[in-house]
Amino acid sequence: MTATQTVPQAVHDFPFADMSGPDPAPALARIAGAQPVARITTPTGVTAWLLSRPEDVRAMLADPRFSRAAYVADPSAQVFEIPQVSGGMAAADGADHARLRRLVASAFTTRRVEDVRPFARDRVGALLDEVAGTGAPADLVPLLATPLPVMAVCQWIGVPYADRQEFFGGTETLLNVSAYSAQEVAQRRGRMVGYLVSLLERKRREPGDDLLSALAAVCEEGERLTPEELVGLAVFLLGAGLETTAQQICVNLLVLLREREQWDLLVAEPDRVPDAVEELLRYAPTVPGALPRLATEDVVIGGVTVRAGEVVMAALATPNRRAAGVDRPDAVDVTRPAPSHLAFGHGMHRCLGAPLARVVLQEALWGLVRRFPGLRLAVPDADIAWREGHAARGPVRLPVTW
Repeated sequence: MTATQTVPQAVHDFPFADMSGPDPAPALARIAGAQPVARITTPTGVTAWLLSRPEDVRAMLADPRFSRAAYVADPSAQVFEIPQVSGGMAAADGADHARLRRLVASAFTTRRVEDVRPFARDRVGALLDEVAGTGAPADLVPLLATPLPVMAVCQWIGVPYADRQEFFGGTETLLNVSAYSAQEVAQRRGRMVGYLVSLLERKRREPGDDLLSALAAVCEEGERLTPEELVGLAVFLLGAGLETTAQQICVNLLVLLREREQWDLLVAEPDRVPDAVEELLRYAPTVPGALPRLATEDVVIGGVTVRAGEVVMAALATPNRRAAGVDRPDAVDVTRPAPSHLAFGHGMHRCLGAPLARVVLQEALWGLVRRFPGLRLAVPDADIAWREGHAARGPVRLPVTW
């Protein structure tokens, strides 16, 4: 292809209707194989480009000409019928993004997040005690996958656990694609802004060793977050630490229990868990695509010219299955040494919460293989229902026995 090629006709409506299960949607796999830079039609009628080749996805995510800020600011570019969160790192580029990232970066270091590990390990033990007490069959969505990330994020950012419903209640409303209306999203966002402003004021009076106390201290020094930046940061934290991590716990288990020999390998060699988590993130990421961008000028990518003002989206599941240097990429192999993947994104918007997500995912898996070596699904794999209309894929219920 050349930069002067004829623009191909839109090939498929997006999002794909067959995105349930841990594997990439068959429609996405077909498109990726035939047309790695493809045209899609979104629910709002916007025609966008969809990238599915690893090198193209990485190039786009690292190229400042593909702008998040420009996308969020343009009502005519929106690919879903939900309001965008203006403010916050996920909606900023350049100097604005660097400023916001600098405000929170010290709380996202691997060392600081590792301080949460003993707490997460203790909470996993307590939650699995409840699973054992409930008896089989037990649904791991409400008993483990949902509460564990909430507890870890509360500890990390300094939200009192007693306030968890104020901060975390209705998080899936904010992180939906089409499951909730714009009015429901706006109402939830308003409640969250009010709670966060109040909590930051408390942190100024009674600081602790947590992210919100650090932000309050920065505000005292004169560099303040606006209300929009505050809620943008909150949505970012929720996406990084809650919904995606909770769903990834479930998807990891589904893959391992479907591929029984992989589960048995981890039971026999639990030291492989950290590499296994990276392999599962590569093989079955819960977030199928990166946040949309808007081209601010004409850019040639993958041999195709993306015109200024056009929307570009990046698939993550298919590039992960095509990662360079991965033997048998369509097979899951927990003995694979920490493979490269795009589950946390790439470039300036790469997820800052990745270290915390890794801690939670590792501790959940370690706890399960040690406590329930005979774990298995309590229903046929085909009977697992998947959530619809949400940014993170995952099962509605995960009934298991042992």
